[in-house]
Amino acid sequence: MGYADPALNYAVHSAFREADLFLVIGKRIDYRLAMGGTRLFPAAARFIQIDLHAEELGLNRKLDVALCCDARAALEALTEAAGPEVWPERPWLQEVRSFRSAWRARLSQYGAEDEMPMHPAVFFRELNAALPVEVLYSWDGGDFAHWGRASLPARHAGGWLRLGPLGTIGSSLPNSLALQLAQHVGQTGRKIVAITGDGALGFYLAEMDTAVRHKLPIVLIVGNDAGWGLERELQSAATGSAATVACELQSARYDLVMKAFGGDGETVETPEQVAPAVARALASEVPYCLNVKIRGVRSPFTEWQIAGKKK
Repeated sequence: MGYADPALNYAVHSAFREADLFLVIGKRIDYRLAMGGTRLFPAAARFIQIDLHAEELGLNRKLDVALCCDARAALEALTEAAGPEVWPERPWLQEVRSFRSAWRARLSQYGAEDEMPMHPAVFFRELNAALPVEVLYSWDGGDFAHWGRASLPARHAGGWLRLGPLGTIGSSLPNSLALQLAQHVGQTGRKIVAITGDGALGFYLAEMDTAVRHKLPIVLIVGNDAGWGLERELQSAATGSAATVACELQSARYDLVMKAFGGDGETVETPEQVAPAVARALASEVPYCLNVKIRGVRSPFTEWQIAGKKK
């Protein structure tokens, strides 16, 4: 299904609305899952929750089965209980596949008008084609990152860092340094790609200096739409006006900021520039910033938030 965030992935949202049983493994039933409520789940849905921490079990909704144990041990026991025989395929699987196909088709149509600045979905399609499968990701919040999480697959355990349950905006840059350092220690040689918006980057921008001093050659991708894009969209939807408060930023040259700290970088403005720029970034032996000029467009996450507020 892809990244299983129902606010980002309409395939997941559709499947959740149709399912009657949920097995929640090592995942908090918090605001990211609508507190287990009917905004996301059918009212009659049954829940089985597996978590190592007893206090998480049934914290925000009533459970039908609560299992306090290690996720891996639980999955191994469930696999053993299922037995070696092949289970017959159910019509439900075809329905879920149809949700997934429809969502992928919808994603492919975003940005089809070929306008500049680039639509974020267009950029991430180019980025997906340009990045090798072994890279690891550190994600921020904001609409630019939400477009990416809707588009790019997670391929490696522990290689898809996010903000966490507290929504610590701006943390993708420092998180990427820790992730890159871990690759150095493990001598894997994997590159880390940090994906953030220009608003979120402002929180820890000086950590570019940390990356250079500690010789951590991350690739920092900044979606530059000269504003707090998600907040801008939420405000305009709430007021029905294009006028917003404290959402606009300068269209700054973040690649030059990285160069000033001793790293390298460049500005990307067209789809054709993405692959060559990514190749140069990955080949760099110093931290490299891609300052990507994008159009401010509501992500699926923001559309979901707005739809929920209107109900």
